[in-house]
Amino acid sequence: MSRDDENFPTEAERHKLTLEALADVRAVRVVDHETVRAWACNLGSLTVDQPPLEDETYTPGATRVTQFRFEARVIYWRGPSPFFFVPIPLQHSEEIRQISKFVTYGWGMIPVEAVIGGVAFSTSLFPKDGTYLLPLKVNVRRKISVTADDLVSVEMTVHSARR
Repeated sequence: MSRDDENFPTEAERHKLTLEALADVRAVRVVDHETVRAWACNLGSLTVDQPPLEDETYTPGATRVTQFRFEARVIYWRGPSPFFFVPIPLQHSEEIRQISKFVTYGWGMIPVEAVIGGVAFSTSLFPKDGTYLLPLKVNVRRKISVTADDLVSVEMTVHSARR
């Protein structure tokens, strides 16, 4: 998928497509893997082995489920294990919650790949207080020079867990 906004689905389009896909899964209206693979390979700019974003760190074997773009402020969690996070906006959290049982690998953890400030990284969202938190590892924070309360732009791809 192109990084240009005109090629990126709107939130409403993405939400509608997610609901339609979930209804298809519930009704067992699914397409076999080889048909999807052949279709994806014919797209030209996107193949099964190629990531949708130029800088994305693609995890082979994972299936891209949906993508988001948003801005949010970095928060600092002063719990027993202090850490920095980007809270996922509520409208995206709702969409993630709707697909969570299809993509989680346990304990509500959602595998994602994110790009912030041109730095791509893989991690897992986890649920917290009705939303999800995107962890910012130390090496990522250092590369993009962010700390608590900094506003960041995030491109995030939700993947299904490898099973």
